Amino acid sequence: MTRNRRLWLALLTLTILAFGLRIYRLDYQEMRGDEAFSVMFAQKGLNSILTKTVSTTEPHPPLSFFLLHFWMALTGRSEFALRFSSLFFGVMAVPLAYRLGRQLWDKEVGLWAAALLALNPFQIWHAQEARMYAMSTALGLASAVSLLLALEKGRPHHWAGYVLTTAASIYAHYYALFLAAAEVVYVLLFHRRYRGRWRAWLIAQTSVVLLYLPWLIFAWRILLVYHGNADSPALVDMLRRCWQAFSLGLSLPTRQALIFSPLWIAALVIGVGQSWRRDGRALVFALLYLGLPVLSVYLSSLRRPVFNERYLIAATPPYYALLGIGLAELRRRAKKPWRWAFVGGLLLALLATGYSLHNHYHVPAYSKTAGWRELSRYLDAAEEPGDLVIQNYPDPTLDYYYRAEAPLLVLPEAFPVDETATTQALQELTETHERIWFLPYPAPTWDATGFVGHWLDRHCDKVQEQQVASFRLDLYLTPRAFLPTMQPLNLVLGEDIHLLGYRLTGNDGDLTFAPGETVHLTLYWRAAAPIAADYTVFTHLLDPTGWLRGQQDNPPVRGTYPTSQWVAGEIIVDQYDIALESGAPPGGYALELGMYDPATVERLPVWDAAGTSLGDRVLLSGVIEVQLR
Repeated sequence: MTRNRRLWLALLTLTILAFGLRIYRLDYQEMRGDEAFSVMFAQKGLNSILTKTVSTTEPHPPLSFFLLHFWMALTGRSEFALRFSSLFFGVMAVPLAYRLGRQLWDKEVGLWAAALLALNPFQIWHAQEARMYAMSTALGLASAVSLLLALEKGRPHHWAGYVLTTAASIYAHYYALFLAAAEVVYVLLFHRRYRGRWRAWLIAQTSVVLLYLPWLIFAWRILLVYHGNADSPALVDMLRRCWQAFSLGLSLPTRQALIFSPLWIAALVIGVGQSWRRDGRALVFALLYLGLPVLSVYLSSLRRPVFNERYLIAATPPYYALLGIGLAELRRRAKKPWRWAFVGGLLLALLATGYSLHNHYHVPAYSKTAGWRELSRYLDAAEEPGDLVIQNYPDPTLDYYYRAEAPLLVLPEAFPVDETATTQALQELTETHERIWFLPYPAPTWDATGFVGHWLDRHCDKVQEQQVASFRLDLYLTPRAFLPTMQPLNLVLGEDIHLLGYRLTGNDGDLTFAPGETVHLTLYWRAAAPIAADYTVFTHLLDPTGWLRGQQDNPPVRGTYPTSQWVAGEIIVDQYDIALESGAPPGGYALELGMYDPATVERLPVWDAAGTSLGDRVLLSGVIEVQLR
């Protein structure tokens, strides 16, 4: 077999290997929020994609959404189908990485670069998600290879390829602008070498600008205000995070990844040194391709949080090429007994890579998200007619998996929260639904104060709070459901505070308790008019002799909704957890409750529906039974 055939067979083998690693368990991990967002965006019409991208300051250009739009029309919305488009670009990056290494150095370096990219956990991770990062990597490589070919050979189709791939890469991800800038700086630095290509290069640059200008007219505001799901680390920390992601991905703890760092650092240092000796021009191109985006993002992050490892994935190919030239040089110089050291180091690097991939494929702790499928299955099984599901953060992942018939809504509808509009929406929903499933999500950029949860706590009866996978899920009964089932009282405290009724429950659902257990009490209030003072509610459990054996006193709704804030006509749901004393004697217990002014400790008088005075307390005899166990 000739040398060229062996070369092409090796490259074909690496490409097939890359395909296998990227298609393996392609749909195992559930969709993360950004992927579901891509699906939500892409399923709109093309004009809607454009307008929504601008109006919502979506931080990514529209090309990936356009491609996903047509891809879904052909293949459907399964996780496997949606991610296969990214897999395609992830696989295509392998022969392109070979071509880049060959263009800059030689065929052996190209093979090493292709192998490192094919096996890299960071590249595999992003080739297995329905986002634009694998596309950005492949298009950036295509742009770089086309430019080098055009500068070397000057053929029109090479310049055309450069123009199209560069424009496409910027339409796929804004950070590709840094790659385009690196290519411009490279040509300017070596302008004498490419003196005969200046006219063609200027035409190509003008063409790229003209192709991108229509979008830039609309998108420049996004570039100015975007903060991203990112942060602003110190330079050393940023470089460490980039190194870990580019080398071993994000499926290893930092301490474990640092153990293997000498292997990559040694290969990189040797690669840089060898490249400088062989062709400084090639080294400059590689360092600009890799370093300019990293430096630009760091400088930008000094003003606003714009750094995330995945945003820089398109800048990684020259890193693999520099590692490749280092490994190629080590292989050539590895004589006995150092040859075994080289082989051992290579096997250790493969072991670290395999360990990271194992974590990515099989260890739930490194999953992209955790629990949307399980949450959706739970809701599918638990929903009843008249139910409603509310989440207080616009994460579209639940919408992607959710198949139940109950409506799924996001409240509040926008940020910052319009409390008046959100309150009106919640009031209307409680009038038309009997049960509300609520998925609270602590998001500082949406419902930061938990407004929706607080409103539900005050006006609906929370009957269930549980953990489903990694999510907290609350179930509320609306007045349509709890008013007919409560124990009615219809009493008036003071002049304007109506106690409509109550509900008592225990840990196992009945009203028989052992000493030390907790009695759950829910009171249902309504204000007939605005209330000027803030009153404290007292709830007491009295044993058969009238002795106090448990109490909880606080302002209504666990101290979060003072009576002076009550709105006339609204129903307030007020819950208490009253712990019985550990030495409480057996027998039938009474519940004593009411309100008092905390400043004077004076209780409000209590009246029944006929206007008869009941004193200064509500006394419900024999409501629970205490038994020794």
